[in-house]
Amino acid sequence: AKLGWSTRLERKPWVILSDARVDLERSLGFGTDELLQALVCWLENAMASPVVVGLAHVSHNIYFGPSPSLGVTQLTPEHVLIANLLSHGEIGLAALAGRVCPSSPAADLLKEVANFKRVRWIATDARTDETQSVQPREISFRTPDPRELGTAIRAARRSDLNRHPLLRKALNIEADGGANYGNCLAHPNFVHRDIVGSNMEELQISLAQNSMMRAYCPQRALQHEEGGVCSLLAGCALRTSAGLLFAGSSVGTEAGTGALSPLQVALTSLAANGLQMDAVTSAVWVSGTTCKSSNGRHAGLASLAERWRDQDEALLRMVSPDASFTRVPAVTTGEVTES
Repeated sequence: AKLGWSTRLERKPWVILSDARVDLERSLGFGTDELLQALVCWLENAMASPVVVGLAHVSHNIYFGPSPSLGVTQLTPEHVLIANLLSHGEIGLAALAGRVCPSSPAADLLKEVANFKRVRWIATDARTDETQSVQPREISFRTPDPRELGTAIRAARRSDLNRHPLLRKALNIEADGGANYGNCLAHPNFVHRDIVGSNMEELQISLAQNSMMRAYCPQRALQHEEGGVCSLLAGCALRTSAGLLFAGSSVGTEAGTGALSPLQVALTSLAANGLQMDAVTSAVWVSGTTCKSSNGRHAGLASLAERWRDQDEALLRMVSPDASFTRVPAVTTGEVTES
C-alpha cells in the first residue's frame, strides 16, 4: 500500500510487474533473489499452502504459483506458475524460487520451458553451494524516490541470480545439448491471433479455437519409432457472469506426465486476474489433431483428446457447477491413414 500498487495487485494478485518489482527491491534493500525468497515465505503464510515464485525471462516480471483447490485435480505450484506465464504471454522463465525442489511431474513440465537449461533454482530456507544461508533477512522498509516518466525499468541483476544453482542441476538432470528439453513459451505457434464474431457466443468459440492453435505439443515427441508425425492440441474459452473471456491452451510433455489441460490454464488465468472460479458461466472446448502416419496413432490421439475433454468437463462441474460446457467438434488436419 505504501508503494501505491494496491489497486494493481488487487486486479492482478498473482503478478508483480517489473516496475513494482524494482520499487520493492529498493524499498526493502533486497536483491532480486532475496525478494523472490521473501515472497515465497509471505505467500506460504498467507495461503497456508506450498507456493513457488518465478521470475520471467526478459520481462523480469514476477509470477506466483500457488496451490489452488481444484477438487480431485492436483496441480503443483509449478504447474500453476507455468500456466500463469503462458496466460500472460511470457517467453520463458529466468528463475524459480521455492522451499522444496519440484516433484517429478513438475520437473517433466519445467523441462518443456524454452530456456530450461538456464533457469536458476533459488531455494528458500536452504543453503547455496557456498553453504551460505539464504534465508530472507529482517525487513527495513523505506519509500523509494519517485520514478520520472520515461525512466527505464532496471532488469534483475544477473549476479543476483547466478549465485544460485541451475535448476537442472538441483534436479540432477544432466546437460545433453538440449535434446530432451522443449521450447514451450517460444514455440512457433505461440503468436497473437485475432478473435472474430458478431456476438459473444461467436467470440467465445473463436477464442477457444485460437487457444487450440496456440497450444504446445513437444516437437521431439511427434516423431515415433513406427514412423510418422502426430500431434494433439486443445484449447478452451471461459465466459464469466460479467461477460469477460479467459483463454486456456494445452501444454503437453514428452514424458506424458505433468501436462496441463486447457481448462487448468484458463482457470489459472481467471484466478490470476482476481476472479473467483465460480464466476464462470460457460466454457467452450475444442481439440485438433495432426497425424501423418500409417501406424494407427490418430485413434490414440482421438482417445486422449476425449479423456482430456472429459476431465476438464468434470473439473468445471466441481469449480462452477452451474456453468455450461460446450464441445466444439474436433478439427483434424494432415493426412491420416489407418493401419
